[in-house]
Amino acid sequence: MAKRHYQSGAGASSPNSIEHASKTLMRAGRLMLNSGAGSWRVHQVMCRLGEVLGLKVDADVGLNSIDATVTDGEHTVTEVVNVAIPGTSTSLIDQMDHLLEDAEELGPKLDAKGLDAMVSAVERDTPVWGPWQTILACALACGSFAFLLGGGPIEFLCAFFGGGLGMAVNVYLGSRGYNPMVAICIAVAVSCGGYLAVMYAAAAMMPNSDPKQAGYIAAILYSLPGFPLIASGLDLFRLEMRGGFERLLYAMVGFLLAAAIAWLVADLFGLYPEDLEGLGLPFIGQFFVELTAGFVAAIMLAVLFGGRPSFCLISGVIGAIICGVKYLLVSGCGMEVEAATFIAATCIAILAAISSRLFGCSKLAVSVPPSILLIPGLFLYRAVYFMATTQIAEGIEWFVQACIIILFIPLGIVFGRVLTDGAWRKM
Repeated sequence: MAKRHYQSGAGASSPNSIEHASKTLMRAGRLMLNSGAGSWRVHQVMCRLGEVLGLKVDADVGLNSIDATVTDGEHTVTEVVNVAIPGTSTSLIDQMDHLLEDAEELGPKLDAKGLDAMVSAVERDTPVWGPWQTILACALACGSFAFLLGGGPIEFLCAFFGGGLGMAVNVYLGSRGYNPMVAICIAVAVSCGGYLAVMYAAAAMMPNSDPKQAGYIAAILYSLPGFPLIASGLDLFRLEMRGGFERLLYAMVGFLLAAAIAWLVADLFGLYPEDLEGLGLPFIGQFFVELTAGFVAAIMLAVLFGGRPSFCLISGVIGAIICGVKYLLVSGCGMEVEAATFIAATCIAILAAISSRLFGCSKLAVSVPPSILLIPGLFLYRAVYFMATTQIAEGIEWFVQACIIILFIPLGIVFGRVLTDGAWRKM
């Protein structure tokens, strides 16, 4: 990313200038929060930018709010910023990372006015992908995920149509200012309905095709809150308890909402959460299917998160590798899914660190898309299904297994960060 150059204004020493600096720092924090960054990272960026300006920043960052106190030793300013709907933009995270690097390189030459110009330049940047590109990417991601669940070409088409239709509804409702929880519930119901419509049409036109109903979980892949899940694990490890628990709760509510809507649709149509049998390929053939599906799904998820093309390609390569690793561990070595998930998540963090050093990309930006492929959406759906049909013991068993797998994803990411980054081994 090309560095921007700004002219320096007068220094920041009066009460008015510290107020200006405080507002600029809060805008920078709000941009980071809006991009999906975790509380520890928002806090870190604000503090380091404050140090460049000769200010001390004490910030308390939650899921959608920042309380910060800025002081220069003589004057103190306290401000609160709220973000109505936390968003996701890996491109914005990357731009803010580069802004921080540029600011620290300028050092004493940079003042509040110059930082304000840098933040304004980031705010003016337009999204990398348009709505229709996002919808198509979502459809391809959901279709590819159907292969990872054990589906075939027909399940791919069903998930492609259902996922794309649901994402189109989600984009439309979001543009109309709907509550994100309401929008995602409606979108998930539409995705499930779209999947089933194509499934029944395929069964009618091809009586011997036998499309699998359980594959419709792939059609709601976009509803899984991967960003808050990964960010919550990083926050908790960095002792950002408020932001960590808020994000974790937000992620779990999102998981349960998606699973509950999926169950309601299943109940209406009399569906059962059966296993998908796969394509019946030999081990090496299925291995290459996993690689290809992981590559495409991770690329498309990165597009969905607003990543630049280079980030999307890196995410796709990481997605292919971790899907291959997980398949080898589970199907080749007989390892438990939980342990294989932890190892795969650790590999994601290590590969993200290598990519960051080689290509200068944000670690979080290329970590989250492949991480979502490890989320056990089918397990959560089964847990809700069995508990809703009063099969409590079986439902609890699936729920506990799903929670353990979900827990191991951020744990693996954190462990990988500890292995590759000395700053994560110290406070």
